[in-house]
Amino acid sequence: MRIAVVLSCNLFFIVTDTIITTILYIHGSKFHMFADEMARFDILCSSLDLWGTVLVRFALLLGASIGVLWNRVDGPQRVSKLSTLTTLLCLVVMTYALTKLLIFSEQEALMHDPWFLSLVSWSCVSAVGTMCLWSTLAKTSNSVSDSGGGGGEGEAEWLVDALEDSSSDQEGVEGKTPTGKRKNDSKGGAEENSDSSATVGRLLSYCRKDALLLSVAFFFLILSAVCEAFIPYYVGQTIDGIVIHQSMEHFAKPMIALTSLAFVSSLADGCFGGMFHITFARLNIRLRNLLFRSLMRQEIGFFDSNHTGGITSRLTSDTTEVSDLISENGNMFLHSFIKAMGFFIFMFGMSWKLTLVTIMGFPYIAVVSKMYGEYYKKLTKEVQTSLAQANKVAEETISAMRTVRSFANEEQEGDSYYSKLLDMFQLNKKQALAYSCYMWSSSISGLALQVAILFYGGHLVITGQMSGGTLISFVIYELELGECLESIASVYTGLMQGVGAAEKVFEYIDRKPEHPSGGSEAPATLNGEVEFLNVSFSYPTRPDTKILKNVSFTLQPGEVTALVGPSGSGKSSCVSLLENFYAPDEGQVLLDGRPVQHYEHAYLHSQVALVGQEPVLFARSVLKNISYGLDDMTMDCVVDAATKANAHYFITGLSQGYDTDVGEKGAQLSGGQKQRVAIARALIRRPRVLILDEATSALDAESEHIVQQALNDIVQEHTVLVIAHRLSTVERADNIIVIDQGTVVDQGTHTQLMARKGLYFKLVQRQVLGIETGEEILNPPKDARGKGFNGRAESEEESSESDCGAKFTMRVAVVLSCNLFFIVTDTIITTILYIHGTHFHMFADELARFDILCCSLDLWGTVYVRVALLLGASIGVLWNRVDGPQRVSKLSTLTTLLCLVVMTYALTKLLIFSEQEALMHDQWFLGLVSWSCVSAVGTMCLWSTLAKTSNSVSDSGGGGGGEGEAEWLVDALEDSSSDQEGVEGKTPSGKRKNDSKGGAEENSDSSATVGRLLSYCRKDALLLSVAFFFLILSAVCEAFIPYYTGKAIDGIVIHQSMEHFTKPMITLTSLAFVSSLAIGFRGGVFSITFARLNIRLRNLLFRSLMRQEIGFFDSNHTGDITSRLTSDTTQVSDLISQNVNLFLRSFIKAMGFFIFMFGMSWKLTLVTIMGFPYIAVVSKMYGQYYKKLTKEVQTSLAQANKVAEETISAMRTVRSFANEEQEGDSYYSKLLDMFQLNKKQALAYSCYMWSSSISELALQVAILFYGGHLVITGQMSGGTLISFVIYELELGECLESIASVYTGLMQGVGAAEKVFEYIDRKPEHPSGGSEAPATLNGEVEFLNVSFSYPTRPDTKILKNVSFTLQPGEVTALVGPSGSGKSSCVSLLENFYAPDEGQVLLDGRPVQHYEHAYLHSQVALVGQEPVLFARSVLKNISYGLDDMTMDCVVDAATKANAHDFITGLSQGYDTGVGEKGAQLSGGQKQRVAIARALIRRPRVLILDEATSALDAESEHIVQQALNDIVQEHTVLVIAHRLSTVERADNIIVIDQGSVVDQGTHTQLMARKGMYFKLVQRQVLGIETGEDIPNPPKDARGKGFNGRAQSEEESSESDCGAKF
Repeated sequence: MRIAVVLSCNLFFIVTDTIITTILYIHGSKFHMFADEMARFDILCSSLDLWGTVLVRFALLLGASIGVLWNRVDGPQRVSKLSTLTTLLCLVVMTYALTKLLIFSEQEALMHDPWFLSLVSWSCVSAVGTMCLWSTLAKTSNSVSDSGGGGGEGEAEWLVDALEDSSSDQEGVEGKTPTGKRKNDSKGGAEENSDSSATVGRLLSYCRKDALLLSVAFFFLILSAVCEAFIPYYVGQTIDGIVIHQSMEHFAKPMIALTSLAFVSSLADGCFGGMFHITFARLNIRLRNLLFRSLMRQEIGFFDSNHTGGITSRLTSDTTEVSDLISENGNMFLHSFIKAMGFFIFMFGMSWKLTLVTIMGFPYIAVVSKMYGEYYKKLTKEVQTSLAQANKVAEETISAMRTVRSFANEEQEGDSYYSKLLDMFQLNKKQALAYSCYMWSSSISGLALQVAILFYGGHLVITGQMSGGTLISFVIYELELGECLESIASVYTGLMQGVGAAEKVFEYIDRKPEHPSGGSEAPATLNGEVEFLNVSFSYPTRPDTKILKNVSFTLQPGEVTALVGPSGSGKSSCVSLLENFYAPDEGQVLLDGRPVQHYEHAYLHSQVALVGQEPVLFARSVLKNISYGLDDMTMDCVVDAATKANAHYFITGLSQGYDTDVGEKGAQLSGGQKQRVAIARALIRRPRVLILDEATSALDAESEHIVQQALNDIVQEHTVLVIAHRLSTVERADNIIVIDQGTVVDQGTHTQLMARKGLYFKLVQRQVLGIETGEEILNPPKDARGKGFNGRAESEEESSESDCGAKFTMRVAVVLSCNLFFIVTDTIITTILYIHGTHFHMFADELARFDILCCSLDLWGTVYVRVALLLGASIGVLWNRVDGPQRVSKLSTLTTLLCLVVMTYALTKLLIFSEQEALMHDQWFLGLVSWSCVSAVGTMCLWSTLAKTSNSVSDSGGGGGGEGEAEWLVDALEDSSSDQEGVEGKTPSGKRKNDSKGGAEENSDSSATVGRLLSYCRKDALLLSVAFFFLILSAVCEAFIPYYTGKAIDGIVIHQSMEHFTKPMITLTSLAFVSSLAIGFRGGVFSITFARLNIRLRNLLFRSLMRQEIGFFDSNHTGDITSRLTSDTTQVSDLISQNVNLFLRSFIKAMGFFIFMFGMSWKLTLVTIMGFPYIAVVSKMYGQYYKKLTKEVQTSLAQANKVAEETISAMRTVRSFANEEQEGDSYYSKLLDMFQLNKKQALAYSCYMWSSSISELALQVAILFYGGHLVITGQMSGGTLISFVIYELELGECLESIASVYTGLMQGVGAAEKVFEYIDRKPEHPSGGSEAPATLNGEVEFLNVSFSYPTRPDTKILKNVSFTLQPGEVTALVGPSGSGKSSCVSLLENFYAPDEGQVLLDGRPVQHYEHAYLHSQVALVGQEPVLFARSVLKNISYGLDDMTMDCVVDAATKANAHDFITGLSQGYDTGVGEKGAQLSGGQKQRVAIARALIRRPRVLILDEATSALDAESEHIVQQALNDIVQEHTVLVIAHRLSTVERADNIIVIDQGSVVDQGTHTQLMARKGMYFKLVQRQVLGIETGEDIPNPPKDARGKGFNGRAQSEEESSESDCGAKF
């Protein structure tokens, strides 16, 4: 139906077009027959060719209609692919019609023929209609195929719809999943390939709250644009008054108007810039906040299928892109667009014909931009996706750095990250090619337009249709218009890149959770009855795999119910359903008879609490972790909960008590301490339903007994659900439910189930067999990580203080001596030059007859300014050596400005004297002017040197931000060798490390940073050379263009000769073409080169991070570190690929312009040069301050990113405590901190834009005023002045480009310095040495080891610890939590270095072994295994490149993992998901065990290695471990003391010291600490305080230790139990 309607419209349009065109042609023709017209055809007076264009339109639409009718499936797609060609053909028709109008305008009679004018108009209208109908026909493909529509189908629509106010601009992209596929629901939203304008419109819709501020900003924008639109008109009037009228009267009036407009425009420009920045800084915060809160609403399945790195990439990289789109590109785009509109209005008033020539070129530029924009947007989305993949690898690796280091896999992770970057680079090359083609076509269009205007304008002047003065004004407008169009073209890439990023952000903002987090019910009372009613369930990521199948059971209030079964049977899935993390596929989960999803979210999670096996703590205080999600908790409640969890005592012993920060993921606490805080966090809520998942597994015996007692006391008040593998710990539960393969196979009490002899009976028998053979090896939690950097030794500080004093005294003496020598020399030379150059021999006569036009006394007087400055500063420093240099430093900017005023005055004096030939050639006077300038520069240098002495006295020295101006002006001529230096010696916190490492100063010059960035491009020297060749070629050609433009205008206006006009026009056209080609090549080569730099920089940073010690990752949050790899490297990339490219081009062009200008008039050039230092000082001051602000903003943003990363990575914990809103508020508060800095940035930007505009426009007024004087006095020709003014306008464009990119440069430099801090950082504890012996026995010895974590150097963790691990023996470490057991493991793994003593492996210190060798011989099986988001195969063989499949299968078989792996969808190639999320806890544990066993290590460390396994799996794995014990040195760390009684040696550690060691029998006989710990565990069982506590990833021993049968010392009782 749709195709029929469209084809009917096409047919109707074809007939109508043919009829109307023919009628208009016949009535307008002087001949009545086509034959006569063709015989006497004349293009200058015949319209037959215009009639012929109907055949083009006829052929296009008829051919397309037949094609679609003939092939309705593929036809529309083929039409769509030809949309761009059709659009171009229609534009050619329109251009031809307008050209015909210009031709006919030369003949008055034809020009006023209404039939001809109607024919021209209809030709243009019908061409537009053809484009619209073609586009409509192409869109019919949407009804046939999903893949319909070419990339170019929207050009015609875009040209037409730009006039309409589409209501769809505010629509989102709902209905799209984050993967980019359409969701099969009925939700509204924009089409997948929505127009870029809709995205920009939606972004602006978020600024509605700032409508007033935006309105004021737009008022100033329009005011600035209107003023600037009048300026070229008055410039033309001024030149006209000078060149043609030669009258000061005709010159003065437009000059006054010009000056006033310049001043108002500058003020408006500054106000607009500041308000724009503030408005869109608020937009940035709003957008980040919306995105984060949208993420907080998503279901848990969303976080299962989207990696944390990919999500945080949206909050960091993509939101930064969007921010740049609005605050930078949008600012420049709007300013340029409004100016362009004003210019068009003025140009049309001057000459509609020339304006028509300009307008004819615009649609071609628009089509090229549209084609490029769509393609570039597509590429940008692909690049963002590729970058997110790289960020995912980085985040995963950094967050699991201990695992990476323990397997010595840093190099392979670096290679993996680099391979992702290379994938992105392939897309970068496509971007570079597209950019190159776009720049070429854009430059060709702009310069061809300029040539066409000059050529046709010359024709109009020579034929008397236009005055020469009007042409001059028009050319100036055209140059300004070219600047606006170039600005629009230059920001279009950034706009499209930002739009691509915004669309990805909107995908997440608009996404509706597939499973809402809660309903609206919140009853006043809750009994706590839980019922699973015929529940079937499969995870969203694996919809074909049923996890639960028709499961039904009930949890009664006041009773303990246990879930038991093999790993992967569905126990943890039941917990997730009860927590409302997922929705069941069938059936219901009821709480007091209501489905859990009907309860209000916060209410549900206040009544259902989970105590997990792997507790997640947040990087905040202990107090805030315990009261997490509760705003109204009193301190008494917190202390009560901590006391019940036996945490109060250790908390009060921390440095700041309850206000002590626990570090990222609780890294500052031991495993047992973390577990107790997590228990307190659950108990404080007094929930009705309590889920216990190995809640006390990480506690020592004493703590476990106390916590167990507290839990027993509150069981009667709760519905308790326990999940366990340790079946002996759940025998006292009121009801035991046995689940196997997702089905309830049995339930009842322990006695009932044992009597039935089903699966439960078999599992118990398997555990009993394991216990009888004594095959349990216990394994404790990890201890707190250390972090940070070592402080400065006190002796170093004391010794350096006296040295600093001596050096300072010596340095001040030298500087003051130089100052005194310079003052004397300056006074003597200035006086001698003045005396010899004056016409009078005495100062008194000179004073009496002073004349500023011919007297140099005032120049001699400037010596007093310099003497006063240096003498005053010297006395001040000598008088106060401590504060004096700092005060001098703060006045550096003022001193620089005073010296610049002296130089300007001297040069102005030179210009005044140049009017008098005699004085002009006086060598003494010239010497005095030159010396005044040189001595002013010398004064700036000496002042700066004197200010630098502050660095030797105070850390805060160096003064204000302005102290480097003078240095910068002088040092710009030097090639400093320090440019390639880094910032070694600086810690990531920004403080100097007090070692002897070299590096740049902390406040290093920005040029050094840029120079270092460029030094990374040495491998691309050839490419860079080619790029610079094309850069110079384009700049040279563009430098000649204004010269020949002036010559062409001179030939028209003054000579009125076609001969004088044609020659420069031919040269101009050739230069324009060569320049355009060079610009295209330069842009592409630069993009490729700096894309490679971006890859190189990211790779260097990542590999540097891989080299850092573990303490570095303890003290720097994962969010902070990944922020450097995402946000900061993106900033650096923008600095190089965009800003430096534009900066270099503008700089080289400016140099060429200066050379030409100097050749035309050295006097006018001198006026230009005099203004440059002021602009340079302003830019430098702004740059230094803005760089400082940028670093602060980056730090503040990193804090916000840290909150986001921490929250998203622990989303299950956040959801289980219903704390999404508070986390959103926390993130928002960090954003508000950043916004305070954004406001300072906006104010600084506003002041800079105002001062910059004032300087530039004042310079233009001065040049015109002085140039007019030179022409009127006969010192310069009018034609030369025209060329000079054109050069000055082009120079202004270059300076404006330099100024506009300076902000980006400073922002990029600030980010680069932060990146270089990490790249240059040397690890304080190297990861390994060089020894790698062929054989290793595995003897480990701790020899008088003392140790404290770097972040807590005053707290000794280990104190003179000595013990030995013998090969072939099992040694157990036991002791309370926090006693130092895990610290021993960290030292053995070489994560840290001991403060005293040594850790020896076969008699050699562990740090002497080669890194990879050490970790191939020492393997750790952890209690909380970390798996990576890759296949099972790659996880087992992690860090091993040469492992065969047989070895992998053998290791998996030993770990009892082979059977479940082969049952997965893709076997060993199945992906395990982020952090192993696609596997159950037991499955993860078995894969981790296989990963250790495959290495056949000599030293094996077991840390609850079998805690998460079911009975059958544990027995098999335990047997495998026992079989290999004889081949290894085995270290076991345990809290469950009863499980280590068969160890060959038991070492008891308390408060960091070895208090006892021996066998179990020996230690029990001594009745020391070990005896007391065993008695405490036995007592806990004897009092019947046993609450089974099951794992999600079940830990080894049960909730309150081993069952009574295991704990009692009576062998007969044990035998009876078993």
